[in-house]
Amino acid sequence: MYISKFRVENYKSYLSSPELNLTPGFNLVTGQNNAGKTALLEAIALQFTAKSHRSLQTVPTPVSQPNPTSSVDVSFTLSREELLDILLVPNASFWLPPPLLETKFAISIGYKRNDERSATCLKEWFLNQLLQTFELRLEQRWNGENWTIPAGSSVVNYGPSSRSDTGRLLHLVVKSDKTIIYGGFHDRSNREEVGVQIANALQPRIYLFRAERFNAGSCEFGRDSSLASNASNLAEVLNTLQSNPDRFQLFNNLVREILPQIQWVSVRPHPKSNQWLEIVVWNHDPETQRDDLAIPLNESGTGVGQVLAILYVVLTSSYPRTIVIDEPQSFLHRGASRKLMEVLKRYSQHQFIISTHSPTVITATNPQTMTLVRQQNGRSLIEILDATEIAQQRRYLAEVGATPGDVFGADNILWVEGDTEQECFPLILEHLTKRPLMGTIIKGIKHTGDLEGKHAELVFEIYDRLSQGRSLLPPALAFILDDEGRTPQQKAEIVRRSHNHAYFIPRRMYENYLLVPAAIHYIISSIEGFTERSIPTEEIDILITARLADARYYRQRIVPEEEQRIRLADAAGILRDIFSELSETRCTFDKVRHSLVLTKWIIENSPAEFEELSEFLDQVLEIENGKVS
Repeated sequence: MYISKFRVENYKSYLSSPELNLTPGFNLVTGQNNAGKTALLEAIALQFTAKSHRSLQTVPTPVSQPNPTSSVDVSFTLSREELLDILLVPNASFWLPPPLLETKFAISIGYKRNDERSATCLKEWFLNQLLQTFELRLEQRWNGENWTIPAGSSVVNYGPSSRSDTGRLLHLVVKSDKTIIYGGFHDRSNREEVGVQIANALQPRIYLFRAERFNAGSCEFGRDSSLASNASNLAEVLNTLQSNPDRFQLFNNLVREILPQIQWVSVRPHPKSNQWLEIVVWNHDPETQRDDLAIPLNESGTGVGQVLAILYVVLTSSYPRTIVIDEPQSFLHRGASRKLMEVLKRYSQHQFIISTHSPTVITATNPQTMTLVRQQNGRSLIEILDATEIAQQRRYLAEVGATPGDVFGADNILWVEGDTEQECFPLILEHLTKRPLMGTIIKGIKHTGDLEGKHAELVFEIYDRLSQGRSLLPPALAFILDDEGRTPQQKAEIVRRSHNHAYFIPRRMYENYLLVPAAIHYIISSIEGFTERSIPTEEIDILITARLADARYYRQRIVPEEEQRIRLADAAGILRDIFSELSETRCTFDKVRHSLVLTKWIIENSPAEFEELSEFLDQVLEIENGKVS
């Protein structure tokens, strides 16, 4: 069984959602905080009561009364075996609408209206045709309390040209040997059609794990093997599982695979009450038999109980289930989240519907469908992505040197020249401009040379696609690039290709702001083994001045006027050569690591050196944020 289609009406932040097409395997729901992910999962899991949508659209005035009914339309797909398991219960019965038709079909099965002998023919057709169908799709409506059948929908399909008799139901009785006998025609009063009966049987097969800490470490003794919806009887069901040694061993193996620090999980009588059970976690080898060292689950990490509960349901279910999990990474380390998803993949008989904002979960599950939830004017809006779109977006990110983990969850991306700027620009913005980045991520561009070469159209097309349409990935806010001595024509062309989102820093490269003698003196003095002698700041100043007068550090091999040298020189080359000379080749200038140390020192001790750059960055963000708003 799995949920194949779903739509929610008038529930919490949802006025009316589009129809979601879900698949077996993994289906992910993602979006920012308070977008409506949890409400959607509650509705999918049928774990809700009426709570009307309230917004200006439904409550235009303070005295307006919204529609009080919340509902979902859900389609289940189940196999022939699952259908038989539900219907063929000894000494039970079910009701289905008989056909109302005057077609060749009626003749072919020997059916005549109001003819009891025809009912036997209809019953035989039901067994031989409908129950032989490999898959059955059942559409029902749930309002938080009971099932109804949407207009025009029925679990029984008698053919493309047929209609059901809306006034009567055919009663079929299951005998003790699971054979079916005719029970007669009856009116519909107070009788549930077979679709409602099937839906009632399928509803308990949906399990919702909420994003909350389970208080599941202990409970009263019992013999139940069904886990409660809030996992409050986890100790009870695990104690029952212990009576099946092989399965309990498998359960512990899976726990250890996800959480390697846990060697064993067991259940014992609670030390304060013989009527209660307690789950304990062994972080040591159980072969030591030192149960006195075992730690109660309630004193263990927050995510352990959630892992135990999820694994129990997945491992012990005797039939396929739809398992709904809200934010599985909430209480887990990223590595544990990934391992949990890998374990769940092995249980492909189940359908998993998971809400997450974790790129680790998205990557590990490789979902077939992904639902993106956004909040707008008090309404939750849904965008549906398929597996092809998700994979394509990953490829786009890889082309520009990023991963989903780098940018997922941001409002937008400020693309910068490289890794050095990625590390240093946030510090300058935070400490010198006092402009909070908020939802903006700063990310270094891969292969910036391509932006002006023959690959430029392709590169900017990739950035455009990351910024448009239905996407998990945030749009580009702007591109901040090194000047690198580009001509005005070259710059204008890059700006044009970027749709006026490209900017060039006032100097040749970021390192031109790092040629500060005192900062360099600080860093070389802190590097162990850099030199055997003491190097004064004045010597570093002399070396910088000499190299700024050296034509080798300029594009045209022509030394510019003195006031322009700090702007146009190859500062990265100067730093590399100074480090090599002063250390007598013992130390090489590390562009990212050493630039970060220099940046921090300058911000702390000589912030005026960054005044020009900080004003430039502040202006770019002011312009681009103005475009967005």
